[in-house]
Amino acid sequence: FRAGKCSQGVLFTGDTLFADAAGRTDLPGGDEQTLLRSLSRLSALDENVVVLPGHDYGPRKKTSIGEEIRSNNFMRTARQRYPYTSGSVRKLPDTLKRNEEL
Repeated sequence: FRAGKCSQGVLFTGDTLFADAAGRTDLPGGDEQTLLRSLSRLSALDENVVVLPGHDYGPRKKTSIGEEIRSNNFMRTARQRYPYTSGSVRKLPDTLKRNEEL
């Protein structure tokens, strides 16, 4: 995605971002730095983007980027450790191309 843009204003975050929580990094393949960088990148989206997490771990079945920026400790930590700038994260097509070459 491009910073600030999200198709139709809805984002399915799978196992990355939940309402007031984030994905686990203690499982095989998990990496805290990668997760926090992803959360920082998501925080660059418009605050009104509706977030539909991959799991329902709490009373809210949906949230928004703005709500998570204000209430989610993982999102706040991510923004502090890895401030998002447009040049700090590879664009998706480059990442896909590299994966196809493997």
